[in-house]
Amino acid sequence: MNFIENNKPDINTKDEVNTRDILKHFSSVADKQQAWNDLHKLTTDENPYVRLQAAYAIGYACSQLPDKQQACDDLHRLTTDENSEVRTGAYYALGYTYSKLPDEQKPWACLQDRADE
Repeated sequence: MNFIENNKPDINTKDEVNTRDILKHFSSVADKQQAWNDLHKLTTDENPYVRLQAAYAIGYACSQLPDKQQACDDLHRLTTDENSEVRTGAYYALGYTYSKLPDEQKPWACLQDRADE
């Protein structure tokens, strides 16, 4: 069962998608790995408002995500998005992620790796 296929509305405007809906579906789905895979896919959606809300959802759900490194990588990629709102949201989500994770899981290590490239 595909999380996106069953839960993603036909999104045409920012009013049709919000973080609360993404998180509600994420928390209610039994297969967290599939839900995470689909949330990860939302970060590359053609609609910038979907990408923005996916970034926020990753930030808020960071402690529950099965692949925190990929989440960090997704947020880092979104900080260079063509849409300024998506970039701002990704930075916000990184800050929120930082505040919610234990020290050993802080996302800054992946950012430092990127800075060294």
